[in-house]
Amino acid sequence: MKRPPTDEEITQAAAQMGLLDENGKVPRNKRSLVAQTLINAVVLDEQQTVDTTRTEEFCGRITAIHNGLSNLPEATTAGILAAVAPVIWRQSPEKEPRHDRT
Repeated sequence: MKRPPTDEEITQAAAQMGLLDENGKVPRNKRSLVAQTLINAVVLDEQQTVDTTRTEEFCGRITAIHNGLSNLPEATTAGILAAVAPVIWRQSPEKEPRHDRT
């Protein structure tokens, strides 16, 4: 989310979380928490999309290699795939660098 959530978005999210007061408004002390939750949800959703794309690319490459080794015994194929999988994963492009804020 490139922008702060609107009042309407904050109110809708607070209602879904059961945080509205008896007047149907978001309590002042919960407002920023709800807004930050909305922002974090968008960031998480974007990261999951990146991870899904990366995983699909990785699986496609592994499947192609597996199919290319179909003339070998399954145990040999499994050993080869186990050896090359980490290298292929590292070569899978990350769309955006991750920032660990822990």
